[in-house]
Amino acid sequence: MHNHKDRIGNVHNILDDSDTSTLANICRSAAERFKETADGFRKLIDHKPLEGEQHDEAGRIFIDMTPHGPAAARLAEQFDRQAAEAIKFAEIFGDADHAEVIGPAEEEEDAA
Repeated sequence: MHNHKDRIGNVHNILDDSDTSTLANICRSAAERFKETADGFRKLIDHKPLEGEQHDEAGRIFIDMTPHGPAAARLAEQFDRQAAEAIKFAEIFGDADHAEVIGPAEEEEDAA
């Protein structure tokens, strides 16, 4: 990776094929994690939270806040969408010879 500044100070980071390959692998790993998380939430759709006030061994109140029902289904769908997006990015980066990321001009610190 190398970078340069344009005439207005924006930083252009040029990623080579090694960098884009790394990004593709990161996206594939993220997609797998998103899928695993979605599967976990699907398992919670039928979860029945404990009813009433519960206490642990120390006498502290325990409230079952585990997502379940429609909330768990929505979370599973959200993570499925993120997995699909991560796969798309993996394909984009995997097919790329290089990529360019442009960031805002860096603000110079005051010399005070």
